[in-house]
Amino acid sequence: EQTCHYHFIQAQGFAPDNDAVTKGIYDTVCVAFDEDRDIIEAQQRMINLDPDRAMMAAPFDGPLTHIRRTVDDVIDAENNLKSVAAE
Repeated sequence: EQTCHYHFIQAQGFAPDNDAVTKGIYDTVCVAFDEDRDIIEAQQRMINLDPDRAMMAAPFDGPLTHIRRTVDDVIDAENNLKSVAAE
């Protein structure tokens, strides 16, 4: 799978009636998004070189590791329920 949907939002409660402030915040968020996109695309190019290679989490990937474990636990629980139901 090589598709990624990346959504972002930035609240603007500082000066909601000031279009210049809103545009400045939006432009800043877009710069950060473009940087993220560049990194995500570079990571995908590296993955494509050896798609069967196991992913290795780095220490700063704590939240990613946590969500992957949580998803794996939910999948395991669902599979166990299916096994019990099939018996």
